[in-house]
Amino acid sequence: TLDQTVFNSSEKDYFKRVALINNIKEKKKTGEMLSGTVISIWFNNSRPGELGYEKGKQIAESEINRLHALVSEGELSAWGAAEEIRNNPELSKIDPSYKTNAEFNFRVRRGEAITLDPDFDNMLWSLNEGQVSDVVLIKDSTSSDAKMIDSVFMFAKIDTKG
Repeated sequence: TLDQTVFNSSEKDYFKRVALINNIKEKKKTGEMLSGTVISIWFNNSRPGELGYEKGKQIAESEINRLHALVSEGELSAWGAAEEIRNNPELSKIDPSYKTNAEFNFRVRRGEAITLDPDFDNMLWSLNEGQVSDVVLIKDSTSSDAKMIDSVFMFAKIDTKG
């Protein structure tokens, strides 16, 4: 708190002021961090893939739920889940960019965006290290009319929190 002892006064305590500034700088440097991996399967990446919207959504949901169960049970790492996605050429029929969209790692401070969905991001902050989120269905806009529609299934595994 800035008061007359450290701010806007001819009698301010300069050493106390410097100590407060250093404390704020340190807190900013060491702010709460969250890191992990998001696994995703898109079925409407600007537009549906060759199998169409509904069929693509069914395939994406089935596959992400299978991988989520394996990661949650500890039978597969997040990296392993992403590799399974990348090694499944059938997914090219629902998202031509399925290989690059399979995963992304994040390391953020509280308040920074992780995904397209702020509610999902907030839920990730409620998890502890090593926990796996639920599978979520996230909306994105279509390139043609900017309408928000269901587009991608995601889940995340938290690596570090602190």
